[in-house]
Amino acid sequence: MGFLPEITCPRCGKKYSVTRRQCPHCNAARPKQNTRAAATTASALSGTAERARAAMDGHWQLVFAGILAAAVLLAVIVLIVGGESSPTATPSLPGSSTGSDNSGTAITVSDTYLPSPSPSPVPTPEAQEATITSMELVFLNQTLAPDVTLSKDGQTEIQLELRTFPQNVDVTPEWSSSNENILVVDQTGKVTVVGVDPVNGSNATITVKCCGLEASSIIRVPQYQAAHLTENRYNAG
Repeated sequence: MGFLPEITCPRCGKKYSVTRRQCPHCNAARPKQNTRAAATTASALSGTAERARAAMDGHWQLVFAGILAAAVLLAVIVLIVGGESSPTATPSLPGSSTGSDNSGTAITVSDTYLPSPSPSPVPTPEAQEATITSMELVFLNQTLAPDVTLSKDGQTEIQLELRTFPQNVDVTPEWSSSNENILVVDQTGKVTVVGVDPVNGSNATITVKCCGLEASSIIRVPQYQAAHLTENRYNAG
């Protein structure tokens, strides 16, 4: 039984075979083996051949790692330097010319292939139609009555005006006479007697139109005004 390992009793200090459950000398229970302790390998023991081989393997691993890192660094440098020294030629467009025959990177596109910018339309200001709310005929800064008589002897011309509301609106009135053999009116509002019945007198209506509105007045010419006319259209008619 000498080939079986023996253990030392922690109580009496005597050795006995590991096959026994208790010490045959003092009947003490066999101590339990600590299973948590890591087993010691030969490479971990100092002075062993395994320890020397493990150290040599670690040395060469460091050497190979350094060589690999140097090779990768050298390859990156070659790629960077090679890319800068030989740039990729840029394809040219039809009708274009390069700025330098050697570089091949600058491209100037011909104006023939560039779309012409469309001219921006100039806005046309819209004409604002004059708007008035009311209007009236005026004579000597007084509102003209709807029916008036030229009672002053020799009164054969009167200057009428148009007053609009609001007054700051620029308008172009249209003047007219209902009978141009009695009264004529120009586009300034000037009314002239051109004919009159020397027996009964005559009358005509003066009308002005503007912005869809109109104003009018009956102007009566007494028979005695006929003596002041060089030509009486009433007689001619």
